[in-house]
Amino acid sequence: MVINLPTGNWNISANGWKGSLVIKLDDNGNIKSGSTIFGNNIIGFYDKATGKLTFTRIGESNPENHQIYTGYVFYDAEDHNKWYIAGEFIAYGATGGSASRANFGWLASLLIVP
Repeated sequence: MVINLPTGNWNISANGWKGSLVIKLDDNGNIKSGSTIFGNNIIGFYDKATGKLTFTRIGESNPENHQIYTGYVFYDAEDHNKWYIAGEFIAYGATGGSASRANFGWLASLLIVP
């Protein structure tokens, strides 16, 4: 089953931090310029065959400020206008990660107004 990811401005909660996830895709599933999370640029891919979204949040030039996100897209079974992405992200030392805990959860939602 092909799952076409709705693009646009999603609401996101990542380990309790709330904000915006802006997703723009090209026809090949590449995340396009102008895509952001919490105001930071992201790069990555979307695989519509599996519904898997993978991207890196680009912090400052130090790679310890980057975060790697993976999530899966789905919609509400009763209301196909409500979309979600749920997954986890890896944070390094400069963004709150540590050897004992580097993985955190995230959830994004989008309501498509018909």
